[in-house]
Amino acid sequence: AKYATVILNPSKNPHQKEVVPEISACILKKHTEGGNPAKYWDRNEQKMRLTSMFEKWACEGTVWSAGARRVHEEQLKHIQKGCLKRQWQEIQTDGSHVEGSHKGWNSLQRVHTSGIVTFTGLCHDFILQQNIHISFSRVRKLDFVASTHGSHHVHLIDRITKQFNNLRLKE
Repeated sequence: AKYATVILNPSKNPHQKEVVPEISACILKKHTEGGNPAKYWDRNEQKMRLTSMFEKWACEGTVWSAGARRVHEEQLKHIQKGCLKRQWQEIQTDGSHVEGSHKGWNSLQRVHTSGIVTFTGLCHDFILQQNIHISFSRVRKLDFVASTHGSHHVHLIDRITKQFNNLRLKE
């Protein structure tokens, strides 16, 4: 994904549609398909493939922007650390959800300038929201999760439900 950000004139570049899938193919042997996890190349293979791909398009001269070399070096460092490889191929993980979660945490830190107490509350709310979202998306929902209608404001929903039940008892 970092490479895609340093493509020169991405919306008008005729090579953009070729380069992006090629970047992915340098990291992944096989994409996730039909419930089967993605298969990754080992570190050495990833490094060789990315370097070859980068140099091939660098020779073209119309693909990479000025900052591309720096991004390439950073990605090679990530490969050496093992960041772009699944440690155990048989364990399914979803990197896009992990990245999405990181974006959420970063957003909390940037948008809400607050003390540790408020930040802790925001973190609890963030996790609760994620958990309700996951539980609500399942086919078989717990009764409580179904009653939330997907909202993570569970205390408010609990209070409304209690008030509704009290009113029904009075009838």
